[in-house]
Amino acid sequence: MRLDDFDPNAIDVGDQSGGRMRMPGRGGQVGCGTVQSAMGPFYCPSDNGIHIDTDFYREMDQKLGAGGDFARSYVIAHEYGHHIQTITGLSDQIRSLQQQNPRRANQLQVRMELQADCHAGVWAARNKDRIEPGDMEEGLTAAHSIGDDTACDVYMQ
Repeated sequence: MRLDDFDPNAIDVGDQSGGRMRMPGRGGQVGCGTVQSAMGPFYCPSDNGIHIDTDFYREMDQKLGAGGDFARSYVIAHEYGHHIQTITGLSDQIRSLQQQNPRRANQLQVRMELQADCHAGVWAARNKDRIEPGDMEEGLTAAHSIGDDTACDVYMQ
C-alpha cells in the first residue's frame, strides 16, 4: 500500500514522494532487512516504507497502556515524519554529522526522533476536527511510552 493511498483521515500525506506502508504481521523481508516482531514500527529509507508489526499495537495497549486509534495513528504519523526527513535530505545530513562526530551520534538521533514527533504533532493539528475526547492523551501516552528518545532524556536536560 502506498502512503498516499492510506486513509486521509488517518494521515495527511500531502506529497507524491512514493512512500509506502506495510504491515508485515510477524515478519518478512523489506528493503532494510528482515522484519522481526521485537523491532516495533520503523521507517525504512531503502524502500520508502513504514513497517509496523500488527502485534505491536496489541503490546502498546496491553503492556504500555498506550492503546486507542489515535495512538496507533500517531505512531504512523511519527514514522512518516522520518520519511519527510529522508526526502528532504535531513536524514543524510544527520548521518554525515554522526560519522564526523561519533560522540554526538546519540544526541543527534534523539533530535531526529523529536522532530519526527513534531511532524506527528503537525499531523494531529491538521486533523484537529477529527480528534475525540481522550485522543490527545492517547497520543501523548504513546509518545512517552514508545518514543525512541525516552532512553536518551539525559541529553535533553
